Amino acid sequence: MPKILAEKIICDWSENAGRFEKPPLEYFAGLANNIKEVGQISPVILKKDKDKKLRVEIGFCRWEAFVILNRQERAEGKEEDELNLMEYSLDTSKLSDKECFLKSLSENG
Repeated sequence: MPKILAEKIICDWSENAGRFEKPPLEYFAGLANNIKEVGQISPVILKKDKDKKLRVEIGFCRWEAFVILNRQERAEGKEEDELNLMEYSLDTSKLSDKECFLKSLSENG
């Protein structure tokens, strides 16, 4: 599974098409701790936009958790090449908002 530094990905909560509300910061901190202890269970699904930049399609919360985790690691003195990298899958399909919602539910269920 390919991996990337989360900060190199664009994540715009407004693009989740109203699939769910953005959780409070405490949720992401808990998820970051879980990823640190257990590891990442599911990859974040990314898509390339018209400018060829990678954007989060499914996995907004995991992306936020990796950003927090990397900030914690930097505060501990880790260099960029020592940070936890986020596993991802590049989705080349054209899913409707409903299909994305169902896919994210099955992934997070």
